[in-house]
Amino acid sequence: MNPADFLISLKGKPYLPVAGRIAIIRNEQKPYSIKTTPLQIEMEQGFAVFQAEVWLDGVLLGMGTKQESKRDFPDFVEKAETGAIGRALAIAGFGTIYALQDFDEGERLADAPVTVNKPIASKPVATKVEVSPEPVVDVLKSLSVEFRNEVSHFDGPNVSPQRLKQVFSILTKNAERTPDTMRLALDMIRNCETVDSYEKLLATLGVNENAPF
Repeated sequence: MNPADFLISLKGKPYLPVAGRIAIIRNEQKPYSIKTTPLQIEMEQGFAVFQAEVWLDGVLLGMGTKQESKRDFPDFVEKAETGAIGRALAIAGFGTIYALQDFDEGERLADAPVTVNKPIASKPVATKVEVSPEPVVDVLKSLSVEFRNEVSHFDGPNVSPQRLKQVFSILTKNAERTPDTMRLALDMIRNCETVDSYEKLLATLGVNENAPF
C-alpha cells in the first residue's frame, strides 16, 4: 500500500491523516491492536483527554495522548480519541515522515496539537472524574448507530444492514465486531471528506463493493 494515496496538503506540506495510517496497518495483516483509554471527560466544561496505545504481539509500539475542547470541535470526545490514535500511530512509525504536524502547533485537525494561547495556570482547574466503563453490549449498540450514520453520508439514508456489514468487513479485514474495531472503522470513515475519498479508501484496501462479507 502506498501512503501517498492518502496524503493531503497541510500548510503546503504532505500530511498523512489518521485514516491513512489505520489503513496501512490493516493492510499489513499482522495482529496489531489499538487500545484507547479516556483519561478525563468533562462534559460540562467541554473538554476530553484520551490516551491511545499501539500493540503488536504483546509489545507496546507507541503511545499518545490528546486533549480536545468543545470550543474547537462539537464532537470533542471523539476527536480527542482520534487524535490520540493518530499520535500513537505516528510514534509507532506509521506515516511518521508525513505526520510531523502532529508534534507542532498548526492548523486544526482531529490529531493536530492544541494551540496554547494562555498560560496553563490561567485555565480552569478541573477535577478528574473516573469514567466507569459502559457494558460492552451498550457500547456496541451506540457505536453501531454512529457507524450507520457515518456510512449513510456516503451510501445514502436507506443503507441496508448487508451494506453496513460489508463496509465494516472491508475496513477491518473481516475482524470481529468489538468496541475497538468499531471505533477504528468509524475513525477511517470520519476522515473521508468526500464520496470519492470514501470509495478510494475501500478500493485501496483491496476489496470491491460487491465483495462478500
